[in-house]
Amino acid sequence: MKLWTCAAVRRRLQAFYDRELAVPDQIAIEAHVHDCPPCARTLMEFQSLGDTLRLAAAPAPSDDWTGLRSGVISRMRAEAHESWAARTARAFDDLHLVWIGLASTTATFVCAASVLSMLHFSSPERGPSSTPTG
Repeated sequence: MKLWTCAAVRRRLQAFYDRELAVPDQIAIEAHVHDCPPCARTLMEFQSLGDTLRLAAAPAPSDDWTGLRSGVISRMRAEAHESWAARTARAFDDLHLVWIGLASTTATFVCAASVLSMLHFSSPERGPSSTPTG
């Protein structure tokens, strides 16, 4: 186990407080602080400073959090209800709408094919042109 001087411990005391040191260094500083009242006071100052900063940070009022869960759940349900997958599933829930869509699409193709065939057969056929030679 290392024996450190007060100056070396005080340089590393903030890292010790934040638990950023290696385990052997943590143990050595813990032992030093246990036996050294000035270093223990410095460590207590770090702790009181941390406590003061935590108290100074304004926590959110507890009444703001009461409806959070229900609000999040209702938004998630609304989003799931309006997704493309849900809309498609709702469209196929009512199959008569699917049959109506298929029938109207088929009727549109039949009408388009009949109009195109009428246009094709109504145009005069042009054979080889006979131009008078003169």
